[in-house]
Amino acid sequence: TAEFSRADGIYVGTPVRLAGVPVGSVIKSELNEGHRATLTFRLTQMLALPEDTAAIVETDGIFGSKHIELQPGGAEETLKPGARMAYSQDSVIIEDLIAHIVSEAKATRAEKAAP
Repeated sequence: TAEFSRADGIYVGTPVRLAGVPVGSVIKSELNEGHRATLTFRLTQMLALPEDTAAIVETDGIFGSKHIELQPGGAEETLKPGARMAYSQDSVIIEDLIAHIVSEAKATRAEKAAP
């Protein structure tokens, strides 16, 4: 399992990948007591993942579908079945990203227009 502040676009059945290769899927998605998304994964093969492996919500291209990408860390100890991943990276919301770019462009434009 892994916890996320935002897991937009992730549903039961969403692929889980390692190095871009499908290795499992999301089998459960729920809101925990801390108002965070808890996702449960099932891997289709036995993988010795370091205990500091991160679960990252990624998008295929700019407007593609989302998936969970596992990024192994460097720890010697491995995750045990049923373990919770300590590291996760939330979904990037494209609308928020575009709004930020527009805001930065307006600020730059205003700076250049000022005498």
